[in-house]
Amino acid sequence: MFECEVLNNHKASLKCNINQSYLLALSIFVLLFSRNPDVIGSLYVLFFRWT
Repeated sequence: MFECEVLNNHKASLKCNINQSYLLALSIFVLLFSRNPDVIGSLYVLFFRWT
């Protein structure tokens, strides 16, 4: 997730932006579904699979 801080090429910065978007979306989903632990768990699993 932190490759963008180490590498300076275009792909690394693009990957960084995509990962930041996933983090933002994950935060929104956690806020929306904070009352349902099953939803949060499945979202974390999906997030870590794609990173």
